[in-house]
Amino acid sequence: MDAAATAELELQSPMEIHTFECDGDGGSYGIRQNDNSDADYSEKSNEAFDKRKRMEFLRFMVEAAVLAVVMKRCLSPKQVIGELLKQHAAVSKRFLSAATGQWFETANIDVLASALNSLNDIWTQPDWEAFLEILCCYGEFRMDLLNIFKFFEEELKTRREETNKICQTDQTSYSALISLVQSIIPLALKLLRFIHALWSDGADYRLPEELKEAKSYYQNFYLLGETLELQKHDVEVNELGRWMQLIRESGYNLLGLCAPINGAFSELLDSLSIYDAIMKNLRSMEFRHVTKLIDLIILPFVKHCPRKLWHEWMLKLLLPLFSYCEDMLYYSWFSLLNNGRANVPYYFGHLCGPEETIKKLEDYLLLDFTRKVSKLLGALASPELNTGIFQVDLHSPSDMISASCDLICSPSSCIVGYLLLNGCFGRLSMNLFGWWVDVEATIAVVPFCSALVQVIDATNNEKLRQFAKDDILPALIRRLHDDLPCAIQRTIKKLSYQMNLTNNNKARTDLMILCQKAYRVCVQSQDLESENLDNANTTYGFENWFEKQKADLSVKAAWTRPDEFPSSTWTWEVPECPNQFEEEFQRHLDTYIDLLHEVDAMDDCLEVSDTWGTAMLCLKENFHINLDHYEIDAEYAVDMFFDSILLFWEPQFHPLIREGQMDTLSNIARQLVLAEDSKCYKPLEVDPNDFVEHLWPYAHFYFYRKRKECGYFTAREQVKVHKKFDAHLSSGVLDADIYKFSLLKDDFVKKFVAKHIARSEFAGLSPKLLKLSLEGRAQIVHRKRQIDAYCKCLKHVMTDEKVKDRLKSLMSKLESEDFFDVSNNSIDWGKRSIQKLIDDFKEIVFRVHAFPRYLVIQGIMDYWEISRRVCVPLEDSFKEVVEVVSHRWREDLQQIWMDTRYYDDSYYDLRRQPLNKIFTQKVKAPMPTNRRSSKRSSRLRLKRQN
Repeated sequence: MDAAATAELELQSPMEIHTFECDGDGGSYGIRQNDNSDADYSEKSNEAFDKRKRMEFLRFMVEAAVLAVVMKRCLSPKQVIGELLKQHAAVSKRFLSAATGQWFETANIDVLASALNSLNDIWTQPDWEAFLEILCCYGEFRMDLLNIFKFFEEELKTRREETNKICQTDQTSYSALISLVQSIIPLALKLLRFIHALWSDGADYRLPEELKEAKSYYQNFYLLGETLELQKHDVEVNELGRWMQLIRESGYNLLGLCAPINGAFSELLDSLSIYDAIMKNLRSMEFRHVTKLIDLIILPFVKHCPRKLWHEWMLKLLLPLFSYCEDMLYYSWFSLLNNGRANVPYYFGHLCGPEETIKKLEDYLLLDFTRKVSKLLGALASPELNTGIFQVDLHSPSDMISASCDLICSPSSCIVGYLLLNGCFGRLSMNLFGWWVDVEATIAVVPFCSALVQVIDATNNEKLRQFAKDDILPALIRRLHDDLPCAIQRTIKKLSYQMNLTNNNKARTDLMILCQKAYRVCVQSQDLESENLDNANTTYGFENWFEKQKADLSVKAAWTRPDEFPSSTWTWEVPECPNQFEEEFQRHLDTYIDLLHEVDAMDDCLEVSDTWGTAMLCLKENFHINLDHYEIDAEYAVDMFFDSILLFWEPQFHPLIREGQMDTLSNIARQLVLAEDSKCYKPLEVDPNDFVEHLWPYAHFYFYRKRKECGYFTAREQVKVHKKFDAHLSSGVLDADIYKFSLLKDDFVKKFVAKHIARSEFAGLSPKLLKLSLEGRAQIVHRKRQIDAYCKCLKHVMTDEKVKDRLKSLMSKLESEDFFDVSNNSIDWGKRSIQKLIDDFKEIVFRVHAFPRYLVIQGIMDYWEISRRVCVPLEDSFKEVVEVVSHRWREDLQQIWMDTRYYDDSYYDLRRQPLNKIFTQKVKAPMPTNRRSSKRSSRLRLKRQN
């Protein structure tokens, strides 16, 4: 049998591939050779070994060729997946077999290289990318991939010396390894892209259930001391999740281990491919993912990337990375310090377990992430990467004067200066450093903060100087003031169980040195310049300044909450920094209010499409309802008029009916459209959350006070109670008294309130709102009684033969006048003969009732419609034309009443337009004062911005 036939036969039978196992405690996966391997190569001669390997290589190539042909056939998805698995297993088997023992022998290297090339070919197939999500659900496939990656990971590790440089004593094996690494990197990047995409927005909609569950693998941990431990019973349940974590870490580690290889950044690795693989879905990563990314890839890259390639490599990676890290740390640390918990589930993932365990896990993940970011910042501040500023002595003014800004801004001489001065940190805040809460993170990040201060001194950058003065120095004093009841000290105590405090003294020493440097650059230097004092004789010594700052903070910590400041948002730290709170808020307030007014005005400038404009024009021309005055949207007006108003208020159309109730229809149209518009439209209001987080309490207080001054909260309560009152009226339980009291005219409201409102839950309702509701309801009740009387009159006619004879003659006369030709615009509806016939009908049918003329005409139209139905019994015709319509109107009366609720009243205006009613002028925000102590109030009063 030839080689091709043998290969085809082998493909049709169950394939025998390597088996892989995981140690019982969830450790790393290892390779286990097949028990029936071809031979023990160590016992064979070199010649026999080479011959056998060459034969296996040829056989492998034939199998791959056959599989390639199979893949071109038309197969079902299930068959395609099966063939892909077979193809991948065959290639992986050859690779892993050759990867054991003396893999660097020539024959083995050929097999390894060919296998990797075949894997790359497989992974470029369209079917491969289409079914990769499903393939990952097969255990053997996953283990093959993991073991291939682990092979390279271990080989690169074993060739490191303590200096983290590749040992090149064995040039053959080293060269062979580098050659193979070049082939595995494209596979690693493709797999990492796939893993990262699993967490992207919307990915869950297309993922198999196994992958959805596997994404939550990290949730099945518990805290044991300072480390996370995997729960034993979850190892088997979530093996796919374990693999996803291991393959991510192995892929990261593989790339990081390539960094120290000579020529890695210019020959081995490609910056665009690396960027696309690890940064494309960066903002979908959780804390644990970014932590591994920084530790295993970014840090080695920072350490080993040649300075001349920083523009091409590191800046491209660091800009998006720091942007995301700043966001993650900003929201997490702000929430932790101010609310006692880092409430950012998007960054944590959906952690499971008891509440206390989840909180500890959140703290652990945030601290671990903060430490890695601090470690990265510390690495960026190394002397090797910042020779430009480390040559400058802060004690030597002459050196500072001669320092070149160009030198500081160049990545070739000062990485920290380049990053700070070129926008790498868009949201520079203390949250980036974790407020120096954690000892380990503090020790790691202090060099970066120190370098930042030196950059300020060398460049005199005002933005950075302001950050150091308003943020770094105040935070340093709080951090070094152990007895201060502030957020930083509370958080240190809260997290102390997860921190290694053995190096706390070193952290304090480092922070004190940093504080001295920042003081000299940002405080002392400016004081000396402004006062023109000699540095040697100045009384502004650091020790005195530091002790004074601590004393001031202790005094402020004893402050009590201002009377009108909401207790839920109050903290003594809110008003302690004038520049950071009042002046910053004041700077933004006017612009913010102006912007809201501009946005609010945009809704009034929207144009209506030509189609609806034409419809509105037709509505105006034919029905003469002027809605322009009310600024009603044409689309709403047309829909509401035809679908709601006419359906109930005009069951029979006649031009004289329309003319007679034009005012009523116009008013209902206005009420209904405005009411519907107010339901759909949410008024634009000020929101403290529109400001940065540290201004939330102050913005909350200011907006609360302005609303209170303008009666906003009273209006809100009045509108709420008024709606409840209208709902009570719409039930109809008070209709009888409303009708009775409405006949009293002037005393109507007064007497009704005395009987029904004075001792009810509506006693506090505004008299004006009560009057508006009662008058509006009285009209509805009056209309309802009219319809009831109308129906009785017409029903009586149906039983009186003499009356029917008279009406028959009258209908004939009306027909001769073309009265029922309602679409004929040439008819003079006001001529005497038609008006007399209408009067005659009223005298015959509605003699005892003072019905409006349009209702009399409706009676004519209804009777004419009934009389035309000669094949239907008179009683049935009356029921269909009159009773059914009036019954439907009465049933929907409650809904009509509630749907047309729109009131022109100051309370409603304040609720509908809070921005215009409350913030009509640009007013400076006053500092909250404490009325209990005038002396203390003066301390609370902040400086105004000039």
